[in-house]
Amino acid sequence: MLRRWIAVAAVVAGISGVVLVARVWRSRHVACVYDASFVSKYTALLGKQTELPSEQSEEDARILVFYGTTSGNAEAYAKGLVADLRERGVAVALIDPSCWDYLGQYKSHQDHGQHPFRLGTSGESPILVFVVSTTGEGEVPGNFLCLYSEMQSVLEGALKNGTKPFDGLMYAVFSLGIVPTSTIVGEGWR
Repeated sequence: MLRRWIAVAAVVAGISGVVLVARVWRSRHVACVYDASFVSKYTALLGKQTELPSEQSEEDARILVFYGTTSGNAEAYAKGLVADLRERGVAVALIDPSCWDYLGQYKSHQDHGQHPFRLGTSGESPILVFVVSTTGEGEVPGNFLCLYSEMQSVLEGALKNGTKPFDGLMYAVFSLGIVPTSTIVGEGWR
């Protein structure tokens, strides 16, 4: 009888050991296939952040990518977008609005009927891409606040004049946020 119990225990232990080894192996190798692709893409994105080749002049750029960020997530996405567009041969410039020299010049020579986005050297308005994360309860990030305020004042002036200052501009807005409320992407939609 004791031999039977030992044999049954050995079989159960053997099966349990095989199942355990299989699960450990699968969790380390099979799941890593999916994780590796995500990790490699994320690592490549981070690598592109630091090695943005040959900064494009804003005047020559066909696309201007602005980012507003507090934690750096929107900046990372914006840099990844710029790197991808440059790989495809697109003339694109990455702009941190808090360091944008042109905005200071615009504010000192402001024409309230004009938007703060100048024409490129080709005479065409650039395509504008805004990658903006919200902070707190959907507030504007600090580095984007000055540009946001300027755009708001242009809109308020246009309402008084009955004009459309952003008419004809091509733009895209990517908003990031984590709070599932109505203000999750509030600044992106505004």
